[in-house]
Amino acid sequence: MKRLILMLLVSVAVLMMAACTPPLTQSDKNLMEQAIAASNSAKADADRAEAAADRSVAAADRSEAAAQRAEDAALKCERVLESSMKK
Repeated sequence: MKRLILMLLVSVAVLMMAACTPPLTQSDKNLMEQAIAASNSAKADADRAEAAADRSVAAADRSEAAAQRAEDAALKCERVLESSMKK
């Protein structure tokens, strides 16, 4: 019962605050539209940055794999050279 009364009081308070707020002026609407456009632009920038970071990680992985292959090839050459010198 206390919860119900508390929820009723909160609901009434919110409705009263909503009723007391003045309507948006054209300037306020323009500012709100600019803020929305800026947030959309920021999200697009963040998405592009994330995609670039993903590409960088993939490139680093490829570089690491290439370095490992080069090291393996160098070790193989070293073993072949050592075995040919023993003969």
